[in-house]
Order: sequence, then C-alpha cells, then structure tokens
Amino acid sequence: MEKIILTTGGTGGHIFPSLAVAEEVRRRNPGAMLLFMGGQYGQEADLAVNSGLDFVGLPVRGVLGRGFRGLLAGFGMLRGLIKAYGIINKLKPELVVGFGGYAGFAGVLAARIAGKPTAIHEQNSYPGVANRLLGKVVDRVFLSMPDASGVFDKNKTVLVGNPVRAAIADLYERRLRETGVSLYRTDSGEEGEHVARRAGPTVSFYGGVDAPSPFDAERSSGSGNMPSCPPSEGGGRMEASSDADAARESVRARSLRLLVMGGSLGARAINQSMILAVGALREAGIEIWHQTGASDYENVRAAYREAGTDHVRVEPFIADMQRAYAWADLVLCRAGGSSMAEITAAGLPAVLVPLPRAAQNHQRHNARFLEQEGGAVVLEQDLFYPAHKAGAEPCPGKARPRAPAESEGKGDIQVLVRTVVSLIQDKQTLELMARKSLAAARPYAASDLVDGLEALLAEKQPRRAHAQQS
Repeated sequence: MEKIILTTGGTGGHIFPSLAVAEEVRRRNPGAMLLFMGGQYGQEADLAVNSGLDFVGLPVRGVLGRGFRGLLAGFGMLRGLIKAYGIINKLKPELVVGFGGYAGFAGVLAARIAGKPTAIHEQNSYPGVANRLLGKVVDRVFLSMPDASGVFDKNKTVLVGNPVRAAIADLYERRLRETGVSLYRTDSGEEGEHVARRAGPTVSFYGGVDAPSPFDAERSSGSGNMPSCPPSEGGGRMEASSDADAARESVRARSLRLLVMGGSLGARAINQSMILAVGALREAGIEIWHQTGASDYENVRAAYREAGTDHVRVEPFIADMQRAYAWADLVLCRAGGSSMAEITAAGLPAVLVPLPRAAQNHQRHNARFLEQEGGAVVLEQDLFYPAHKAGAEPCPGKARPRAPAESEGKGDIQVLVRTVVSLIQDKQTLELMARKSLAAARPYAASDLVDGLEALLAEKQPRRAHAQQS
C-alpha cells in the first residue's frame, strides 16, 4: 500500500482509530503517502498534523437534528463531496478508508463514485447514520464489536476490534506480564513484540496551581513506573513473576488512583459531578487525574482550586494516554468505542457512564458489553446527575460548574461516590476486573485491519488488471 486516504472527524472516538491504522501502515510501508481527509471545523486537523500526516479539510458539518442549520450543513456536505471527488481524482489513491462520522461520509462516497476501492470501520456496537449508509456501497466493513444491529451485509464484514495506538498495545503486554494472564497470540501463533516506552516529565496543573506536578516528580524518581519484565520464554500461560508480585504490593501500599475522562471533548455531566464528589474522594484517600476537555478546563480547574484540593491533576487533554493508563487503578469515563478499546488494552477496571443521548444508544450497548465480560460497572448518569440538566457536551458556556439544587433533578452525587470508593478500595475485585478487561481486549486491531486492507487490494488488483486488458 503506497497511497491511502483516511477520512473521518468530529470526535476522538473516530479519529484515534484512524491514526492507529496510519501508524501501522507507515510501520509496514515507511514511504507510503497517507492523506487524512476530515472536517475543517473539528479537532482532526491538529491531531492529524501532530501525527505527521498531510491533512485536507472539507466544509462539512453534522446534518441530522440541527433544524435550519442542518439544511445549510446539507449544502456543505455537497460541497465537501465535490471537493473530495476532485482530490481523489487528482491523487488517485489505491484505497479510501472511512472511520465514521459526518466528516468521513463525503470522502468515502466520493471514492465510491470515482471507482476506488473503499472500506469503513465501525467503532461501536450500533453504527451511526454515516456508516449505515456507506455500509451499503463500500467493499469492506471492519467491525470493533459484533454487528448487533444486523445492518451490514455479513459477506462484507470482518471483526477486527477497535484500533489502538502502538503505545497502548505496548501497555497491554506490560499488563499481561504484571498480572500473569496468558499472552495474546496472533493468527500465526507468534507473540507480539514488546517495546517499552518511557515518557519524560511534563508540567501540568496540580490542584489548580501552575506548578510541576508531584505526579511527574514520582515518575522521574522511578517509583511510579510499571515494572519492566522480560518477555516470557516458551509462550503459553505465564506464572506471576516476582516483579508482578512486587507491583501488586506497591499498589496496595500507595494511594488509590482514579483516572477521569469524558472523551477527547470532555463530558460536562462528569466534570460537574466530580466537583461535587472531590471532597469525599479526597477523604477516601483517592488521587485523581482528570481530563476535562478544552471547553470546561478553566471552569473545572478554578473549582478544584477553590475547593483546596491537593490530590488532583487536571488537564484539558491528555496526549500521553499510555502514561495515564499505567498510572491509574480505576477509570471513570464515557463508553465510546475508542475509550473501550483503550481501557481494555490497558487492562483497567472501569466505571462506565454512557452518554444518554448517544446515537442509537450505542454507548449503553458498548458499556453493557464490557460489564457482561466482567471488566466494568455501568453507572447511569441519571442516578448521580440531574438528567434534564445534562445539556450539550462539552459545556459551551463560561460559567463555572456548580452543584445542582435538589429541586433540579433526581441525581444523588453520593451514588457516584459510593460506587467509586467501594470499588477502588476492593483490591481483589479490581484485580479480577483487570483480568477480565484484558481478556476482552483486541490490542492488535490496527494490524488486523491493515491485513484486511491488504487483502482487499489484492482482491481488487487482479480484477482491475483484467478490466484494463479487455
């Protein structure tokens, strides 16, 4: 594969899998030309460029559920389709792959009209509108989870999992060695190569104060790093090593650690609820690393600072997720496809709070899937946060998040506190859930998906050669 277009946008849940696939394509084909085609109004431009990819923006926005603005967005989608078609005709890519979302719709459809091989990847158990439509015309549909909705042609689908970046796949193998769980094996029976990466210190806000974080001081001293374990010999199930035992004892001795995320854009309900819960979590001896999203960052940071917290690290966006996952004992987060893929690859127990208004209720289906596997507990947002006050996410306003009055809804913040505290203090349950989470992971989905793309091209090339001869 020498010339590929990847197209998607909107949220990190669509973007991160595409970047993982780009990473794998470049690993196999260092000279490959990769173009990222996304929406010009979203965060995909920055993420793509930071990953070393060429980027072109399309003038597209979401169409459904926007009233009159949706009509205007429809014209933007048409303009995006025309622009994408022109780019595809000029570049003549071998393949165009979409990863869902409105930003990926125009690119894949244009490629189909241009007669190029096309594929999509669906991150969730229930696909969104864009992939539902594209699934009818593309050559291949790659799935993260079984097609619970039954909307895709079974002859087109391949179950590969949700691609995660190489750093997260590395963490997966480190977790395996820590827990003694059987190593993941590829179809060829070979163990995946383990490459340890160690992040350098960063400067961040700790308790809302601009200062080097004690989290980083701990890292630089080595006390917070996961044990480096040599690859096992002979394959098969590994017995827990002395290093793994030492790691568990270290977890028992130190403070408990909660990683809070609301997706790449943040989650207003989770952010506001954490402000209400932070005092009780502090009393329980829990340290917190909180990704707020850019829109809510200043508000949450100021609220934590006023609360006098000294055990919270708050950031708008965590670039080094491998490090954050390695630090955590428990994750509190939404249940988007990429979050699910990463927390299972990291072998982390989770408290999952599905987004109530997610399309096709797909986050609830995602969350229930992992709960049934034993790696997560599902906590409905309405139980701890007033349902009709949840609003759009992330928080668009500049007013500081506040505690909702009792008359505003039925949510009880103590439900969240009790769920987190009781779970994170139960080490035996956490270890069991970590094993279940690892067992549900598909950390090499990016490699499997690229295998599928190579197979698709091999299938198409003989047909093209025959057509040219005739």
